[in-house]
Amino acid sequence: MSALRRLGPALALLVALGGYYLPWLTNRAAVLSANAFDLAEWVGLSPAQRYADAPMLAPFFLRLVLVLLAWLFGLRAGASRGILRYALAVLALILALTFFPPLDFFRGAGNDVNYRQLMALCLLALAGLGLMVLFGRRRLSWRRVEMALAALAVFSAAMGHIMAVQVIRNLQIPAPTGIGFVVTAGALLVAMALLARVGQLPSTRR
Repeated sequence: MSALRRLGPALALLVALGGYYLPWLTNRAAVLSANAFDLAEWVGLSPAQRYADAPMLAPFFLRLVLVLLAWLFGLRAGASRGILRYALAVLALILALTFFPPLDFFRGAGNDVNYRQLMALCLLALAGLGLMVLFGRRRLSWRRVEMALAALAVFSAAMGHIMAVQVIRNLQIPAPTGIGFVVTAGALLVAMALLARVGQLPSTRR
């Protein structure tokens, strides 16, 4: 198997991660030209999100994309060797810890719905990575799992973007789609296509 085919999925995921931090909305006001993570924070301030029947749904979908990317990098680490393996594992851990809430969460703001979602997603991301470490040395094929996670990430990105745009437009603010959403969704689709061609992943045992 060529090096390009082996590295292709990881490279596509890196592009998707880069897209996550590019503007998902473009507006003349710089504060509204937000990447996915900042957009989740901004939309989460809306009472329509905080006090809805399903609160903070738009921020959840936007943030879930990053959780899924952390898991995908974790799985790619298990399928890689050498320094690349450790680099992807560290990146996956960093992305999981991105959701760790501010210290205010532990100083009396534990009831804040935004902080609680961040803490829940942080624990979810870390738990998923922990399971990968636990089962990673067994002879398991993770390719279909990776493809399913990438597809879920595309769905989550689309849902989060649609909901966020709706929240902003309800405030009578123009919210054109930014390049970040296109890059992230497109790169995830490319990663799925590359994974479909790779075939069964090699054992993660050294």
